[in-house]
Amino acid sequence: GGFVVTSGRFTIEAQAFAEGRNVTLIDGDGLRRMIRSAQAARSAGAGLPRQRVVAGSTGVEVAAPVAVAAAADIDVDDGSPPCPVC
Repeated sequence: GGFVVTSGRFTIEAQAFAEGRNVTLIDGDGLRRMIRSAQAARSAGAGLPRQRVVAGSTGVEVAAPVAVAAAADIDVDDGSPPCPVC
């Protein structure tokens, strides 16, 4: 499915067009709610991936946040030659 997002409102025609299709319309109010929810979750630390690590010499396992790198920041050497165009 797809999403169509606007900072305003959708016309009745747009709503009718999306009805029955695999399309979700997100209007300005819905977008603001999503942004606020994401900001609240981020400030609360919710949704952070966790990994098990052994703490010190006690051998006690504790959950620790995992640093997540953006895909563009990950250098992967798969052995293929660089792109001749780039």
